[in-house]
Amino acid sequence: MTGLRRSRASRNNSSQLSGGEKNEKANQRGRRGGYNIMSIIFIFVVMVSIMGMLLLTRETTYRQQISDLEMELNILKRKNKAAVTKNKKKDSTTATTTTTINTPLTPQQKEEEKEIKIEFIPYQNLQKEAPPDFFSAAWWQNKERFLKLDIDKYIQTVEDDATKPVLKVGNGIKDCRMPKDWLDFCVEHLSKWWKVDRRNYTMYYAIGKLQIYVQSSLRSMSSSTSLQSTPTSTGEMSSTLAVIPVGVNTNDDITRQVWVMGLAATITSLLKHGVGRVVVVGYYKYDPILTRKAFRYILRHHPEYQQYQYELKNNKSATTTAATNNMTNYFIPELNYDTNISIHEPFSVKYGETELAYVNTNDVKTNHVATNIPKGALKGLKTALTGNTTSDDIIAWLGSNNHDKYKYIYLTEADQILNTRLDSSTGPAFKKELDDGRIIVPHRLQPIPHALDLDGIALPPPGPNSKRKPNKSSVIHGLSETEEFVHDLDIQTDSCCDTNQRLSSKEKYGMTAFWWMHGFGKDTTFDYLKEYEFMRLIHGTGIVHLAATPHSRKCHPMINERNTCPNHVVDK
Repeated sequence: MTGLRRSRASRNNSSQLSGGEKNEKANQRGRRGGYNIMSIIFIFVVMVSIMGMLLLTRETTYRQQISDLEMELNILKRKNKAAVTKNKKKDSTTATTTTTINTPLTPQQKEEEKEIKIEFIPYQNLQKEAPPDFFSAAWWQNKERFLKLDIDKYIQTVEDDATKPVLKVGNGIKDCRMPKDWLDFCVEHLSKWWKVDRRNYTMYYAIGKLQIYVQSSLRSMSSSTSLQSTPTSTGEMSSTLAVIPVGVNTNDDITRQVWVMGLAATITSLLKHGVGRVVVVGYYKYDPILTRKAFRYILRHHPEYQQYQYELKNNKSATTTAATNNMTNYFIPELNYDTNISIHEPFSVKYGETELAYVNTNDVKTNHVATNIPKGALKGLKTALTGNTTSDDIIAWLGSNNHDKYKYIYLTEADQILNTRLDSSTGPAFKKELDDGRIIVPHRLQPIPHALDLDGIALPPPGPNSKRKPNKSSVIHGLSETEEFVHDLDIQTDSCCDTNQRLSSKEKYGMTAFWWMHGFGKDTTFDYLKEYEFMRLIHGTGIVHLAATPHSRKCHPMINERNTCPNHVVDK
């Protein structure tokens, strides 16, 4: 019995130990299950966070896309509204004509009906004293008027090339023509803008905007998106020779590159209007290099060049295409530093019907400055037009020995984008002024560092652990959303009407230098900008501008109201 009890006790103990082990194993399994659940929860939380970030990024992208679409929709609505208004006026005119006039229009009347009259600011309302309203570093005049300018006598400073051709020839300021509607003839002047914030952020942004402008403009000039398309333009400046003095004397790579794209964009704006010949005039060692880079960037977008390269890439017979016959027009002679040939040796290429040329000038010294490249450019052109130089020089400047090939001269700088309504309907009005001996001067639009361009670019915001505060003085701030609202102007339907008004007072705002630079880089307010409006040109660079010139003259943006600028009260 005792042995039997012992045996039973032993079995009971054994069964109890087995139960404990089972419980321990069960606990271990429970802990492992808990760990697995925690891991799953952790992975789930991480995935949710990642998805949230992706959704937030996607939402930001969608918001930007929606904003862009809304802008395009507004533009389409405005164009549609303008078209409806135009049709209503046309229908009304047609109905009136039907009831009152039964005789058909003569061909001359039909031609006059197509022409659009350009109204100009009375010369009495143009400020003549410094800074003069007509200082735009650009002008357009006929060849005969240009040849009357005594360049050695009057072009003493770099700025004289813009003012003295207005004041010292013919009837002086009485010959000056600046449109009431600034969109009829204006330039976007960019170099002062990208110099406000001298760090690389703004430079890179400027390069990108200019590249987009060049690409989109040259693409729109083609008759189709096909590689076989050929460039077309308004052609209203085909008898005009444009001269662009350059002078880039720096070793900074980014500064050089932004000037390359500035020149490329300036030339592109002239190509859009079919300028007959563009002559870039250089002096410094980098000028011919800069010009080659700008020409090459433009030529690589020519449809014939793309056709040629496309066929080479695809092993097709390029010898059968018309493009091959013209390929010499699209390849620029390379610089060879191992020869005795000067790097300033003139060269030329073609883009469509427009000739692009580079020439050098050494005639840059005057009594007031040691280096006056605009003076050398105008002097060289005048010498070639009068034939008072060698045949090679004449060909370098004019492209041939034909002195009468070009009727008009257009001067501009390498950072000025031309915007104009110059076409078959407005061309006669412009050319009448030119043929009558007037000098037409564009309005020089003043860009401004605005949040729509440079927020987060001119100066990136500091990180979460940074003690540095964001420097808001790189971009305008302190204005309400309405005060800093930007008008998107369509040059085909909208206007910016001259107001004959300027900044109320520099003293009021404590200004000591350029009025529009007040507040940048300083601990001051931008209250003075409340006197102005902001705008972007849809067919221009898209950079935000003040509706003003660097001389503080104002214009008033008007949507869907082309040709409605009010008449000026003539100043006495």
